[in-house]
Amino acid sequence: MKFRHLHLVSILTASLFTAPLARADDHDETPLGEQMEMISDAFKLVRRQVEDASANASTLEQLATIRAAAEKGLAFEPAYAAEKPAAERTAFIAKYREDMRTFIATIDEVAAALTAGDNPLATELVAKMRSAQRSGHKAYRAPKD
Repeated sequence: MKFRHLHLVSILTASLFTAPLARADDHDETPLGEQMEMISDAFKLVRRQVEDASANASTLEQLATIRAAAEKGLAFEPAYAAEKPAAERTAFIAKYREDMRTFIATIDEVAAALTAGDNPLATELVAKMRSAQRSGHKAYRAPKD
C-alpha cells in the first residue's frame, strides 16, 4: 500500500517538472515565439468560449490580446527563414507577413461578429483562424527532427 502511494507521488512530481519543459518546446524562444505564445494562450480561451454569448466580453478581450501580439509578430521573421536559401528567404518572409495580415483580418471579423451578437458566425471564423494557425505553423516553423 505504501509503495503504491510512493509510486503515485513520484509520478505526480515528475509530471510537475516535465510539463513546463514540454510547454517550452511549443514555441521558439525568440521575440516572435513570445508573441506566438501569447496568441496561443489567448486563442485557447477564445476557442473554448466563442459559442457562449454570455462570454462575449471576455472573448473580445482575448481577441484584442491576440491581435496585439499578431501585430507585434509582423515586425519579426520566423527563425526558420534563416534556414531558407537566400533566393527563397525574401518571398518566404513576405508570405509569412501576408498570412499574418490575413489572420489579423480574421480576428477583426470575429470581433465584429461577436459585437453584433452573431456567435455562430464567430464560431465559424474561429475555426478558420484555427486552420490558419495550423497551416502557418506547418509552413513557418522548422520541422521537428
